[in-house]
Amino acid sequence: MIHPPSLPSSASGLLLQRSFWLLFLTALVGNLLSKGATLLPGMAPDDYAFAFQGDAAGNLENFVSQGRVVLSLLTQSVDVTGLSLTSISFFTSLLAFSSISLAIAAAVSLTRVSERNNFVHYVAAVFAATHPYLTSYFLFRMSAITHAFVYLSLFFALLILTTQLKTGIKFALSLLVLVVCSHANQAILILYAIAAGAWAVTMMCEVKQRKGEWPQALYGVVFVLATLLLSTTVYLITSSILRSILGVGASETYTPHLQGGVANTLHSGLSLAYGILLRGEPIMALWLKILLGIGLLSMFLFCLVRDWFRALSAALFLGAGLLATVSPLALSWGGHVPRTFSPAGLCFALFISMVWAGI
Repeated sequence: MIHPPSLPSSASGLLLQRSFWLLFLTALVGNLLSKGATLLPGMAPDDYAFAFQGDAAGNLENFVSQGRVVLSLLTQSVDVTGLSLTSISFFTSLLAFSSISLAIAAAVSLTRVSERNNFVHYVAAVFAATHPYLTSYFLFRMSAITHAFVYLSLFFALLILTTQLKTGIKFALSLLVLVVCSHANQAILILYAIAAGAWAVTMMCEVKQRKGEWPQALYGVVFVLATLLLSTTVYLITSSILRSILGVGASETYTPHLQGGVANTLHSGLSLAYGILLRGEPIMALWLKILLGIGLLSMFLFCLVRDWFRALSAALFLGAGLLATVSPLALSWGGHVPRTFSPAGLCFALFISMVWAGI
């Protein structure tokens, strides 16, 4: 029997680690400094609820067509109280800041190779919290409650990975969290792929460094891939069943499809991933992306000299993570909408943490 390996960073309960809470506070400060203006009263550019109130039935149908039944329940619950998502945006934004900070702290903690934080881990936490793509999402304050729910779900999913439960129980709990949250926002699958994927790759590198066997080294990778595959399948099936019961058709924008065939979809994905790295746009200037690229390349080369296996594994993770980040748009209409690439900051931050372990 293959026993699941564990990283030193998760040897004791994550919630009992002082280093975890220090990362949480670091990310929370970064969130408040970069997004605090959204707490001020006013109308954000994308808060279209001010202009289009819409009836409850229409909103329900819209969310169901997008495969987001749980989000519909959340918004209906707010509507029943006589409030609106914009009127409680101060509270939901604070809740989102806290949830995002918890998830970032957990993700960075799971890529450490010791229970202690290094300066770079704090840098990674701040980077993930303040990345412009994530910050730009808070111009859409109606979605703050969704962000809070998604990142809190991600935090619980990562927390499950650190427990001493049997693999089958871990798998079932992870599946439950991902499927339920997917019915609120499918971005949870991308975020889990990045955060849990970084944990799995770090575990693989640590086991191989200790001359461990490949079956044990690949435990995390297999676990994460199996969880993602089955949770996505269950989500698609349950979403289809719910739409059929409620008599609602699927929204084309939210339904994955190969627009223009396989070749065009691949081209869209690679083009969008390249855009995240080296294309100027209003949210993030080209010169800033170039500086980031130089920093990432420098760290990769230092790591390559000292630990080539870890460096190449981290580079593969970064490439796969960026492609996962752009996959929703690549599989729909192929446009460049920076705020939907919000997981990119977490992907870069975890790459930094991973290569630092090799440096």
